[in-house]
Amino acid sequence: KVVEEFGYYSGIVNKIDEQVEKHPRLFASFDKFEHDTHHNQINEKETPTKKIILSTFENMDHKGWEYAFQSLNDYNFFVQILTCFFEYKPFTLPESTIQLKRTCKTKIAKVLGEIHKELSEKPLSSDREYFDIARLLNHFKKVSDSSLTRSMQR
Repeated sequence: KVVEEFGYYSGIVNKIDEQVEKHPRLFASFDKFEHDTHHNQINEKETPTKKIILSTFENMDHKGWEYAFQSLNDYNFFVQILTCFFEYKPFTLPESTIQLKRTCKTKIAKVLGEIHKELSEKPLSSDREYFDIARLLNHFKKVSDSSLTRSMQR
């Protein structure tokens, strides 16, 4: 009926409005969705800390985060833990490790060193909590603090 009266596109818009009214919780955050067109682009709503972390990972290689991480979920999860750590927000370290791709250990260590240098006030060599976060990544699971320090300062 609406299609006949107002035209095809108006009818579609009307039906969408009806669905939004029927299911408000389902559509509550619909307008907040942002399509990711290239890797994990930085948007204005992110904190300065998170922007630094994201850009450091993106600049690690022309493939960005995909150079090292096997999934976007793993990457986002790790970035979130780093962000919470540097913003002094509570977080819980998971029991499981994040599996990285092979042959990325050196670049990831360098990135972790750059992030720490940029965002931390503590000397790297004594930042045990940061080492625990790094050990979430399978390449660093069994690496000593001194070896992590050396790797991150290359």
